[in-house]
Parts: sequence; structure tokens; C-alpha cells
Amino acid sequence: MLSSKGQWLPRSDEIEKLISPLQQRSSILRLVSEHNKQLRILQGHLGPVCVAFGLEHAAAVVESLCQAEEQLCGKHSSFVKLLTEELQRRFPEESRSEVLVEGWFYWPLGAGGLFAENTILRAICLQRALQEVMLQSGQAIPPFPKRAEPKHWDEFISEFQRFDSTRDFRKHCNQTLDKTLYPFDADDCFRHWHLLQGWSEDVQRALDTMSEYPQQEAAPVVMDEPLQDLIKQFVKRTKSFTNFGGHEADGLGNYVQNLVAKYGTELQRVFGTLGLIPADLVPHALLRRIRSEKFSNEVNNEVEEPSTKRLHT
Repeated sequence: MLSSKGQWLPRSDEIEKLISPLQQRSSILRLVSEHNKQLRILQGHLGPVCVAFGLEHAAAVVESLCQAEEQLCGKHSSFVKLLTEELQRRFPEESRSEVLVEGWFYWPLGAGGLFAENTILRAICLQRALQEVMLQSGQAIPPFPKRAEPKHWDEFISEFQRFDSTRDFRKHCNQTLDKTLYPFDADDCFRHWHLLQGWSEDVQRALDTMSEYPQQEAAPVVMDEPLQDLIKQFVKRTKSFTNFGGHEADGLGNYVQNLVAKYGTELQRVFGTLGLIPADLVPHALLRRIRSEKFSNEVNNEVEEPSTKRLHT
């Protein structure tokens, strides 16, 4: 909705209608698929992170996604905690707590992870990319005018809409001898209307100098040498086995780069490698159990599995 300050903000009551708590009796892969699907749909309803909607809207999108994740997960504070509890309950032997680190849940499915989408991280990176777009343009979006809205402004606008032009309405107001017909001060309302018109034109001029949408999520904030080495190692280990084609390290999507930046060191510490998790390590065995659970428990239900092609989006 458009607030009284000219900001596009999500409505929390509408968010609640779009989110349904996850059914924990579902298979693990269905839980992941449903989590990804619901947050993706919600993000579409919240509107794009873009220049026209502004930074306040981008921040509100992140906040709304955090709120939605809590609603999805019920008593659990996050989706990772929900999955951890379910895995340890269903597969106690394969789900040792020391290997169920947060990064594994978000790691690509084709590389041995569970590929739950970190929608909040993606939105934060888009928010940062929007800030970069606006900074690079050298021109900020003009703030909404601080002038107080005149009394009976809604009545003024309602009457204004009956006329074909500003000139006709102003002429009508000037020729109306009985000023008590209107509860508003026409002169004051026209001054406010012209102020808003000028602001709207200034905003349009600023928008014309910018790219409307960030091209992709912002790259990790800190791209130091160890992080670059992690990314190169990831691509080197995986492009021979998955749909990486001839991508070099700098061709890896920024979302996955941010996953590497946030979780790469943790995954390397636990699994001794980054990229494809070796088959003899427990999480890979756990994935096999998860897959068998899908086929045994949901033979008649089609499950949409995350695609490794999302690695480059």
C-alpha cells in the first residue's frame, strides 16, 4: 500500500493470508519445496526491490519475509531449526548435530546439500544492490514534501476529479460565490497540489538517471583473497559434475557467492572440503535416506525438487 508519506509498504494482514504453516508430516523434500515455494510467491506479492519503490520498501520486504518465515515454522524460530528437529527425529543415526550446520541446509542439492532457499539473504542482497544503484546514479530520490496535508484534502481531491482540467476546477472555485459549499480552503489545497506535482516531476527526473531494477543480488561485501579462493574451489570441484558448463569463478551467481561468503568456512571446517560433499560423509547418506522417504511416504504425490540450475540465478 502507499503510505501517507508516499512510501510503498507491505500490509501485514495480507501477508498472513498468503502464508500457511508447514505440515510437518510431509517428507523432508516436500517441506523444503513448500518453504521455497511459499516465500517465493510472497516475495512476488510484496513487489520488486526497485528504485521506484525505494529503500524503505526494500527494508520492509526483508522484514516481511522474516515475519513470514516465523509464521511458516510455527513454534520454531527458523526453518533450519524446524528441519534439524525433524531430521533428528526421523533419522537419528544419520543426523548427528555436529554435521547439521546451518550452511548445509542452504547448500545446492546437486552439491550434497538440501537447498532450502535463503530468501531473506537474497532479499538483503537485493536491498544492498539497490543502494549501490542509487549511489552510482549520483542522484537520490527526493524526499516526500514535509508540508502538512490541508484540512479536508480528501474532499478537495474528490471534487477535483469531477473536472477535466486544473484550470476548469480553479475557475469553478473562483466563480463560486457561496464558499460554504466547500469545507476546504481552495487556495491552500491548490498550493499543496502544486507542491506534490513538483515533487512528482523531480522524482521522475531522478528515476530517469537510474537503472530501474538491480541486475542481480549484490556481491558479498568482503571479497578478500580467502573468499575468492573458496569460490574458485567451489566452481572447480563442481563444474565437472553438475550443469556448470564453462563458468569461471566470477560467473558464479551473486546469491551463491553470498552463500559461500556466509557458510563456506563453516562447511569447509565440518566437511573438510567445499563444493561436492563426498559421498562417504554423513549428510550425503542422510540425503539418500531423505530421498527414499520421499518415494516411500509420497508415492502418489508429485514432489517438486529444487533444481541445481538455480545456482546461477
